Amino acid sequence: MGGDREVVRVSAPGKLLLLGEHAVVYGCPVVAAALSDLRIKAEITRIHVPAGIEPSIEFSCKDIKSTRDKQPLRRTYATSALQKVVAGLEDEVQYVPTPSQEVMTRIDGVLEGETPEDAKAMRAPLFLCCALLRSSGYLSGSKGGLHVEVETCGLPIGAGLGSSAAMSVALSGAFAELSGSSRKHELDFINEYAFGAEVILHGSPSGADNTVSCFGGTLLFQKHPEPSFDRIQCPLNKFRFLLVNTRVPRSTKVQVANVRKRYEADCEKVQKQFDTIQQLVEKFVALSERKVLSEEVLGQEIEHNQQILSDLGVGHPQIDEVARICKQFNGSTKLTGAGGGGCTISLLPRGLSNEDLAKLITRLEAKGFECYASSIGGPGLIRA
Repeated sequence: MGGDREVVRVSAPGKLLLLGEHAVVYGCPVVAAALSDLRIKAEITRIHVPAGIEPSIEFSCKDIKSTRDKQPLRRTYATSALQKVVAGLEDEVQYVPTPSQEVMTRIDGVLEGETPEDAKAMRAPLFLCCALLRSSGYLSGSKGGLHVEVETCGLPIGAGLGSSAAMSVALSGAFAELSGSSRKHELDFINEYAFGAEVILHGSPSGADNTVSCFGGTLLFQKHPEPSFDRIQCPLNKFRFLLVNTRVPRSTKVQVANVRKRYEADCEKVQKQFDTIQQLVEKFVALSERKVLSEEVLGQEIEHNQQILSDLGVGHPQIDEVARICKQFNGSTKLTGAGGGGCTISLLPRGLSNEDLAKLITRLEAKGFECYASSIGGPGLIRA
């Protein structure tokens, strides 16, 4: 046993951007918060293997369909194949803050023969497995095999709510538990490896998504001149929110590029819009720190931010439709993330009855929208 648990269970939340999208690309701060009730769960079970049989590490991703057979993605790797990935690459610098080219070349060798989509889905989980278990005894086959299961607990995949970061944090936390490292319970340690996985998935991530998912709460993130995070003491859980997926496909790259065109065409005008967004963020932080942020003021800030985002061209008629329906129940709505579709966040009155909430959700769902209820700004990584 070596002191390892038979089953390790870890979950990590998604995230939303409350205020400051797009302006963050140009040096303004953005408010990000954990979607505490919408999570990705990772569960690792030890498999005892008879003497003379080579152990393997099995991955099962229930919510990701393989493009090869349209079935839930399941893959099994011999421990000896994964041991070759880390052989001679024991130093941490090979894995964090960014995975080395040699490590990734070896992982791609393991994934040879996969479709591009399946290889992309497995690359980050395999990286976290190899990186965190490199000195644990599992890859050498001396501790038996593992079954690794990843599933979503309410968090929609690919909706701009940080599902990839939540997966990276959950898997990082689960593999860390078996790593043998003295730092295995340190959130900074888990977050470092989760960021490495995000680099594999996104190229140049900000680090905001995985940091919010790992630590939870509400964070103020600034990308320039250097990425920095500050925790905001803000009890967002005292407010009532409704998250809505418009189900309109959106591309972050396309929306960022559209704003860039506007910025280059009229730098002075767009910079003023960014400055106003920054003022909204700063007011939110100041009122939160003084514990005097009211529902009325937060609602005004949300609507003002949304108006600017619409003026920047990242709105969408379906976002406007969600806002119109929620306004009938005195809700304040804005897009969250890149815009052009994707998800919205609505602040609802705390006095809204459960009956009226049910009516609101019925009206939204009748239009084809998906609704999610979640507390915001609560716990990050949780070990079961």
